[in-house]
Amino acid sequence: MTATRFVFQAREKIKALCTVMQRAGELASADANALADAAGIPQSTLKSAVQRGRFSPELEDKLSQVGRFDHAHHSWVDDAVPEAMRRDKPAAQYNGRDTLELFRLRLAEAWESLSVCFRATPRSYSAFDPHMVRHELSDMGQSTAAGASMQFFLSAHFEPVHHRSGIAFGFRKAAVMVQINCRSGARASERLGHPQEASLGDARLQGEAISRHLRWTIGKEGGDGDMLAGEYSTSDQPLFCLADYEDGTAVISQIDVNLYDRATFATEGELDVSLNKQALIEQIFLQELPTAEARNGWITISRQELVVGRYG
Repeated sequence: MTATRFVFQAREKIKALCTVMQRAGELASADANALADAAGIPQSTLKSAVQRGRFSPELEDKLSQVGRFDHAHHSWVDDAVPEAMRRDKPAAQYNGRDTLELFRLRLAEAWESLSVCFRATPRSYSAFDPHMVRHELSDMGQSTAAGASMQFFLSAHFEPVHHRSGIAFGFRKAAVMVQINCRSGARASERLGHPQEASLGDARLQGEAISRHLRWTIGKEGGDGDMLAGEYSTSDQPLFCLADYEDGTAVISQIDVNLYDRATFATEGELDVSLNKQALIEQIFLQELPTAEARNGWITISRQELVVGRYG
């Protein structure tokens, strides 16, 4: 009987290989069946190997040839690690050299000269009042090689509105929403502010765990006059990293605010704040109020759509 080897994170490695080859134009779709066909392997054989995590030498040879990786390299199987440990150790406690991350790096090196790069370009943008709130999600002009996660950075600007009555109007909190639309199941592999909240200028950023319908809260704590103002950006580190994307993946981002979580204060003179506050809200948000009431006060005030595409 032909000896087989147990491959740590086999399912994830095959998925990574399919993704790299699909981005490079070698596979029509990033799935195991397409990979099996390209390698001349029965689909059922590859499926069974992935499920059991065990690969025969013949199967490894065919996959490495079509996938341009060396199956003898420790990034595929680290033979220095006992099989029992490769089979039973959780990924978080595993110290071998054959992790998914290291295998992905090896694939990126192998396909660098043959693969395409990807860029995220704007498709549309709209803002309720760009002088008050506007934002931009961007890959910072970076070209991302096939096989690597794409980094997205956020820049959001908040400017309090100064009404002629002498009232300043703004928000203490805002929600950053990102929706990822992709046939191959693109997702956020890393999120700033999750699980631990992060600093963002003079505010705090808290993210949630969902990986395709993303949500963060930018918030300030304090009195009525403590409102979001100025620039809030993640230029030092990405807001999130996008994995498993493909040509045509859409990334839709928006800034939502809640009319009931606002900050309003008098900037000059002795004013009846409560009456002026109501007049100001009605004037600025007259057209949005019906929608806002239906959504418990939430309105979308800035929206952008990006599309990920092959570059160069």
